[in-house]
Amino acid sequence: MLERVVDPIVADMQYEWQQAMARGDRRAALFVRLRGYAGFGRAVLLQSMTGEWRPPAVTLGGPPRIAAGVVIAFVGLSAVLMTWSFGGFWSHLRALPAMGVRPGTLTFSVFSRLLLEFLPSATVLTIPPSVLLGTLLAVRDRATSSRRPRALALRLLPAAAAATAATLVLTTTVMPRTNQAFRQAAFTLITGSSRPVAPGDRELTLGELDVAIPKLESAGDSRAAGYRVERQKRFAMPAACGAFGLVALGVAGRVRRLGVLTSLACCSGASACYYVLARLMEQAGDAGRIPAIVAAWLPSVGLAAIGAGLLVAGRGRETVPRSGTEAPRAT
Repeated sequence: MLERVVDPIVADMQYEWQQAMARGDRRAALFVRLRGYAGFGRAVLLQSMTGEWRPPAVTLGGPPRIAAGVVIAFVGLSAVLMTWSFGGFWSHLRALPAMGVRPGTLTFSVFSRLLLEFLPSATVLTIPPSVLLGTLLAVRDRATSSRRPRALALRLLPAAAAATAATLVLTTTVMPRTNQAFRQAAFTLITGSSRPVAPGDRELTLGELDVAIPKLESAGDSRAAGYRVERQKRFAMPAACGAFGLVALGVAGRVRRLGVLTSLACCSGASACYYVLARLMEQAGDAGRIPAIVAAWLPSVGLAAIGAGLLVAGRGRETVPRSGTEAPRAT
């Protein structure tokens, strides 16, 4: 082990570190040291897991295939959503002169800025269904035995975890700022005024929501209910990735022939159920008719229940003997 792994790693690290220190570049020296530590840890991890010093060959039948399917589905769904959203925005701009409003000029730079600022919000909406659609597309040409829930869950878990983490970062950190920037840019384009636009609940960070909610409650402002719902949604939306993943497991294990159209139909149906219910629950929560935690989390819990039901139904179907395999009856 020392001759084959440790000594080469240490020798390379020492040489590159000495070269960086000779140049007086302490930042590069620190990077070399960290890279050496990472290489050493990687070698030990590979040895402990596989018994080999080299990483195993990557096949498209495992997690990379599902991850690739999720990415492809995400790009396609995002393109559809962005096209639809900006098509409506462009139609609204064209209709403004008839209403006596003279909007500003939509230059390429302004359009690019609006596109980039709207992208995080679109991403949050398209990542969860992409987990479902990407998984179904990845396993559609696989044998039914390879789509069993336990085996498929192990391959789906890395992609679902990455999607959940990415959505959580977007909802809690990135999206509030880009939402406010998009509102300001759209307001300036439509009205020609650079007057600052007051942020709403979707434009506030978690810290700002925590400050605003008690103030609104103490003042008796009815907007406090909507702010509480928005705060819960920041965590409920990432959890939807797991709910869509459960539906993917249930559909993949139950449907024997998974084509592209079937996968798209399943994704469309699950997305419609989720987002329609989410919108209805958000409206009820904003009005204060139901608790904020119920309004934000019920769509994800409901979709997860559908996925769990499909898994249970698929397991029960596997236990039923196929026709022609029953034992002969006594005459």
